[in-house]
Amino acid sequence: STSSLKGKRKKKVLPDANPLFTKWLSEWRQEAVEKGWKSAHTYAKSLKTLKMFPLPLTSGNDCKLLKNFGDKICKMLDEKLAEYNRNQALPTSRCNVTVSSSIQTELLSVNNVKGPSCPTSHLTSTTNGTKVKSKTSGLH
Repeated sequence: STSSLKGKRKKKVLPDANPLFTKWLSEWRQEAVEKGWKSAHTYAKSLKTLKMFPLPLTSGNDCKLLKNFGDKICKMLDEKLAEYNRNQALPTSRCNVTVSSSIQTELLSVNNVKGPSCPTSHLTSTTNGTKVKSKTSGLH
């Protein structure tokens, strides 16, 4: 039964608060290892620090407050994040979807459910046959 756990403390595993930064640092560390670069050790230290930090970071510049993060790694993270954000943006022309206002309200009331692969800010609602551009703040 539970007698083997009695008196023992379980280690709490925190979820990764910065999965993209963790992924990119891991990729850079692996590339450095494969190429025999000394920077592999630096990436490993930064990665270890990042995994211990429980709060989400919004930019590479935010990483400067952490140990083992210098200007170069922070700049690399900012550039990679900008590239990632550019690739996530959808052109407006692909998001011309017309839905009734009742369906749009239902879509907006459910978290993280957008239209057919489009941000809700690009949805057009119809009210009494008149098209009205949605003024909701969706992803951009």
